[in-house]
Amino acid sequence: MSLTEVKIRELKARELTEEEIKGLVDEILQNPDRYQTEAKLILKLKTDFRRRGCGYRYLYSNDYKVLYGEVDEVVLYRSEFNCDVSEDVAIIPKTVPVVVLQRHHDDNPDTNDYATLYVFTGSEWKSMKFPIPK
Repeated sequence: MSLTEVKIRELKARELTEEEIKGLVDEILQNPDRYQTEAKLILKLKTDFRRRGCGYRYLYSNDYKVLYGEVDEVVLYRSEFNCDVSEDVAIIPKTVPVVVLQRHHDDNPDTNDYATLYVFTGSEWKSMKFPIPK
């Protein structure tokens, strides 16, 4: 048996932990010039909302929904302060195409609501933003 065959037999396939995946995704997103192909595959979204109960007059929400396809979702960062909650989420497509809808709603009548449609084409993410009338 050759040395290469011995090394291959010593390798054991295992699933990465959530922290290992988060670390890899963070590395790719922080160094897009170094990981050009991988960076094109990852869609980073910010979600946030305000809960009731803190005396704020206006509530808001910014969320997303996968409409078509399969993805892995990795929460990169989560913050909670008073009634405000926010997350940075990495969306990694597992199929082609993938369609993701991100919606932004604000109870404030002076703030516009909108939706952004993201489509993964197999080589990159494309997006289109739509205003939503109140």
